[in-house]
Amino acid sequence: MTVNNYGTDLSKQIALFYFAYRSIIEIPEEIVEAYQINRGHHRILFFIGSMPGLNVNELFHALEVSKQALHHPLRELKQRNYVVDMPDEKDKRSKRLFLTENGQQLFDELMAAQQAQFDTVFGQFDPQAKELWSHIMKGFAKDRPGLQYWDSI
Repeated sequence: MTVNNYGTDLSKQIALFYFAYRSIIEIPEEIVEAYQINRGHHRILFFIGSMPGLNVNELFHALEVSKQALHHPLRELKQRNYVVDMPDEKDKRSKRLFLTENGQQLFDELMAAQQAQFDTVFGQFDPQAKELWSHIMKGFAKDRPGLQYWDSI
């Protein structure tokens, strides 16, 4: 048996993060399952809905995935009429991604579910807790290319 010296506090913090993450994604996963799509589709919908008009290159940078990993789920979202691409007005070779009316409705449903969760939790604390939480999350994510891209727009 190997004994670690990481301490119970670190283990508790990591476990807490894991269980919180599972709670945050649980309801959205149930929603996307009902639409017969998955978490990867949800991530794509989130970024297109949050940054309408981004192109595929920008999307794969934000998601930190390869173009190959993005291709199949993005194509499915287009086929299901959740996402549409339109030519860039300045560069006709480039296409900009937008949610369709159906995509916007699904995006709104997902965001409302998560907004309710966040409101419930943050409502239990003073307003500074939300700001502190954001600082902590940025501390963990500060070197992520996706966050750097998100902050640059």
